[in-house]
Amino acid sequence: MSLSSRAQATVLLTVPLAKSEPNGPRVLSIGEWNRLASWMKHRSINPENLFRGAPKDLLTEFRDETVTPDRVQRLLDRGFALGLALEKWQRMGIWVLTRADPDYPNKLKERIGAQTAPVLFGCGNKSLLNTPGIAVIGSREASPEDCEKAFQYGKLAADQGYSIISGGARGIDTCAANGALDEEGTVIVVLPNGLSKSSTSTKYRDCLMSKNLLLLSPTHPESPFNVGFAMARNRYIYGLSSSAIVVCSTRNSGGTWAGALENIQNKWVPTWVCKTDSELSGNESLVNRGARWLPEPFTSINGLLEPNKEDEVGLDLAESEPDHIDGTRLESINPTLNEGNLYQVFLEELARIASSKPLSREDIASNLLLTRSQTDTWLKQGVDSGQIQKLTRPIRYLFVSDLFSHKPNARNLTVDCKKSTSG
Repeated sequence: MSLSSRAQATVLLTVPLAKSEPNGPRVLSIGEWNRLASWMKHRSINPENLFRGAPKDLLTEFRDETVTPDRVQRLLDRGFALGLALEKWQRMGIWVLTRADPDYPNKLKERIGAQTAPVLFGCGNKSLLNTPGIAVIGSREASPEDCEKAFQYGKLAADQGYSIISGGARGIDTCAANGALDEEGTVIVVLPNGLSKSSTSTKYRDCLMSKNLLLLSPTHPESPFNVGFAMARNRYIYGLSSSAIVVCSTRNSGGTWAGALENIQNKWVPTWVCKTDSELSGNESLVNRGARWLPEPFTSINGLLEPNKEDEVGLDLAESEPDHIDGTRLESINPTLNEGNLYQVFLEELARIASSKPLSREDIASNLLLTRSQTDTWLKQGVDSGQIQKLTRPIRYLFVSDLFSHKPNARNLTVDCKKSTSG
């Protein structure tokens, strides 16, 4: 795998190169990278310039509490480790895209702006990133009727030239993807973990070889499931789409609900929801918050799209035909944790990063790749339960419960792949 000098610098500064680097420098978070990249851009300094001379000479006027010249230098000194990592990723069929690369999807930069990852990892048909797609979203525990709806939406999208954008979970995600594949269409799956296992899995081999599938992740290939990644992938699913269909949701609960609200609030793409008679459904509440009812009968994807917004200016983040698959089905990528357990994973992650040193809300959100609203909700829950201490002047948060003190490797969660029973 060959990377430009600019891409190498970006990867070195923002990506861990091993499962664990206990004695190595901490890579830059998205927020830290944005501050550094913006400062350099306004001074006509490209990331690759950091390889020439000492960073402390180039960054003399850069004043940042956490992004120091010494930290930048230590990250850049990992060149040998990067070479080994690139060779390993290439053997797995994994490619790397940075925000400076022309293939990096502009729609992500324009829609989710500063929250988009500096580096994306993928496996499969890269060209799918810049083709029109429809996100079909819903619960893992969907009814057979809702699963059939999702399957038919996938077939319709493929028939009309759209990819299905999926989170890869069982239920609605998998049924929509299988509907598209059944119609010889294409699918993008955004994973909640790294690509190392999925990229070499036999269940994806035919799809990847036939260029009908793209696996995508904003985290390094060997990263395990992480609550932040699971929540953050919503913005990539919506950001890569032209429109989104919420088949089923649970009011005030779960990733489907949270992701749909985030999309509505940020107005990334139109949100459409299916009509339902279930009293437990959150679909009507989503309509009350700005989503729209999906037309019935639903026959045209084009009818879900809004006028082109390419003329709108997004955040400036630019540093310096499918083959047939006979009988192919995607299996769901289903972490052992369900949506209701994500708060517990949040506590485990917080115990790791904020048990010895209090952190601000912004630092916690950045480290765990969470939205501000989700961070606020879980921090308040933790404070109310006495597991998190809120400090003032300035406001910071310290994990104080010993609930996870016996789990030093709590964040190394496993991924349990289960075969979908739907579609």
